[in-house]
Amino acid sequence: MNELTATRGSSSKRRATLNAVGLIVLVLGIVGACVVYAIGQNHSAGQSANGDGTWQDGSLAPYDSKSFSHDVQMYNGTMGVLVMKWWDLCDALKRPESMAMLIAAGSAVVACGCFMAAKRNNGA
Repeated sequence: MNELTATRGSSSKRRATLNAVGLIVLVLGIVGACVVYAIGQNHSAGQSANGDGTWQDGSLAPYDSKSFSHDVQMYNGTMGVLVMKWWDLCDALKRPESMAMLIAAGSAVVACGCFMAAKRNNGA
């Protein structure tokens, strides 16, 4: 009987620890995502104009045209087009909005893992 009580006590400690770790990871992830987003927005606001005072339009890069894609495919094949799309994706992930979303989603996944482990530990 005493061993059963000791096992339940350590099990509830482990469950409480996992829940606390999950909560801390979730809060730190959300705060970190907000900080990354705020810093990135402030940094990009300072770079909205070129050094000579002219406006920089970043809506369409030169490599987004159909002729560029055609040339890449003609000279490098389909693999060249896939590499160019991969580089575009990597550039998109460098933006503060994308980084903040990745940080928040990653912390949410880790926190959910901690919460599910705590719940599973409760049943054991």
